[in-house]
Amino acid sequence: MNRDRFRRERTRGRKSAGLLPRPLILVVCEGTETEPRYFEALRRSKHLPRGRLCVETGAACGGTAPAFLVNAKKLKRKISQRDELKYDEVWCVFDHDDHPSFSGALVDADREGVHVAYSVPCFELWYLLHFTDQTAHIERDDVIAKFRKAGRLPDYTKSMPGVYDKLRPKQDEAIRRAERLRAYHRRNDKPETTNPSTTVDTLVQRLEEL
Repeated sequence: MNRDRFRRERTRGRKSAGLLPRPLILVVCEGTETEPRYFEALRRSKHLPRGRLCVETGAACGGTAPAFLVNAKKLKRKISQRDELKYDEVWCVFDHDDHPSFSGALVDADREGVHVAYSVPCFELWYLLHFTDQTAHIERDDVIAKFRKAGRLPDYTKSMPGVYDKLRPKQDEAIRRAERLRAYHRRNDKPETTNPSTTVDTLVQRLEEL
């Protein structure tokens, strides 16, 4: 998008901010390609204005560590001032990915009233669940290799266009598998650190309600 067009869209968003239906949701993604592309495609598929659903990267907020992503007061204030909007919900999307601050981030998020959509080991687990159940421990590279199999996403790359549209017909199946996976791990004391697991489905369902 060129700069002049971006300014025009942002100006239109400000003028109509008071007319946007609630809630206004801010989604902050740790990744710079995979997650933002997916949620931007979801926004476009539902014809939601950017003010209603704002998708940002952690880099736009000064960092990508989960502990920073759930610093809701600073994050909401910075982006709300930029967009001249008051966001009702903040969702942070990040992977476990061996972050030493992962467990602390979940505690901080709960305290600050920030919603979290995490994945263990990686966001692509959510993609895999569109095709098959996965309960055994799995590493990032194996997740990607598994959904690249014939009939799934054989040409997948992080910058691949159209992933959301390709997966959308199987979304309900992925939601059911994610829910079953959490139930499978529920006997553990710390299900949020269990490999594999994801709560991306909770965010997807929330956005589908808009």
